[in-house]
Amino acid sequence: MPISKKDFAVYQFHMVANIPYGGIGDRSRENLIQNNRGSCSSKHALLSDMLYMAGIETKKYIGKCDLRRLNAFLPEQLQAKEEIFDFHNFLEIKTGLNWTLLDATFGVTEKAKGMPTNIGWDGNSDCNILFPVSERTIVDDIFSAKASAIADLSEDQQQKRQHFFAKLVAYLNEK
Repeated sequence: MPISKKDFAVYQFHMVANIPYGGIGDRSRENLIQNNRGSCSSKHALLSDMLYMAGIETKKYIGKCDLRRLNAFLPEQLQAKEEIFDFHNFLEIKTGLNWTLLDATFGVTEKAKGMPTNIGWDGNSDCNILFPVSERTIVDDIFSAKASAIADLSEDQQQKRQHFFAKLVAYLNEK
């Protein structure tokens, strides 16, 4: 009996979600595969490609978020004390008549550190967006959309963003 598109999507989702978070500087699919670490953009670009090859229609999104929204999941020393903006990537897939939101950013490794995850996702409902966004836009190319959005931030915001993610990745990679 062949596997359904929904079951295939669930399997691929969990495979990508459980790749540890990291690889912030180089968001390419190749870097994700080579280093077994990925950011929201590289994970969702890879997941979109895999689902597309299986005939599953996807929409790629980028959304603006304030990183203080993650404070509830972080130790105090990592919490953002002021506004720090980033741009989060996630997907929507169509496996029947409906579209379903997917966010495979964090998996079991990050759950062990108290981060929000969708590792219980079974394909029957939308995932939670793990970096809550204030606005979202469909994009053709996750990487160029992310680079362009980050470039539009002030230099001060870019530096704060970079510092935040350096600390977050170091924390998530601690044993």
